[in-house]
Amino acid sequence: MFLRKGISIPINTLVMLAIAIIVLLATVAWFMGAFAPTATQQKLQADFRNSCSDWITRNCEESNDADGVPNNICLAYNKMIKSNPTETNSDCKGYKDAVAIACGCNPPFGIGRVTTTTVEETTTTVASTTTTTTCVGEGGSCKSDDYCCSGLFCNETSGLCESS
Repeated sequence: MFLRKGISIPINTLVMLAIAIIVLLATVAWFMGAFAPTATQQKLQADFRNSCSDWITRNCEESNDADGVPNNICLAYNKMIKSNPTETNSDCKGYKDAVAIACGCNPPFGIGRVTTTTVEETTTTVASTTTTTTCVGEGGSCKSDDYCCSGLFCNETSGLCESS
């Protein structure tokens, strides 16, 4: 009695075949656009970038809103993050820095800005320069106590101005 062996495929060959099929399917999906953002997501991102333009020119300076971010930017940010064009919540409290970074502002956001004014007097030929520094209120971003308004200190852990 002779035992005959059948032809078999080694397990390594099966594993390599499975990996090759997965890579092939991923490549096909990539070229068909399965990994690209949808048209809705692209529109929400464009709306957010458009609403940031004025705020960026002020380096994401604090606004009159309680959270420091204009409501139209908060609303556009929430719509973009949640991929929901009907999102109505515009509360940005607690993540102003994330919104500022997404807008493209440079840190520190709206603080420590120095304004230089040159005044020329007509009676003399000497020009004088006045430099004023704005301070950051409670809850604003800071690097040191020098950024915070009087009576506030910079919490180095959170990077925010706090009252003592």
